[in-house]
Amino acid sequence: MPYPNFVKDPTGLAGQCITYQAQVFQYDSWTGLTTMLVNVTNPYGYWEDTVQVDLPSASLGANIVQNDIVQFWGPVIGASTYDTATGGSNTVPEVQARYLTLTSSGN
Repeated sequence: MPYPNFVKDPTGLAGQCITYQAQVFQYDSWTGLTTMLVNVTNPYGYWEDTVQVDLPSASLGANIVQNDIVQFWGPVIGASTYDTATGGSNTVPEVQARYLTLTSSGN
């Protein structure tokens, strides 16, 4: 699904399963072990278009770190809002990953 279609109405897509290849943007103590932020679009050699991926258990992301490329599949939950480091907030689509695999190491 093209990201513009996804971000327009993630709540309306709730329950629909999707898959993306993505670069891990943030997966650390701020997000916790069962949530990661990934970017799903790479139009010009840099990744953009953030999605929140929720993991059913920390073991699914055990070998994943920032900048890794992953493939995930799962149902859309809706939209999620998180606080940014600059004191603002950002609302992004949210997916509950059923499968997540490391495609390539980013480091």
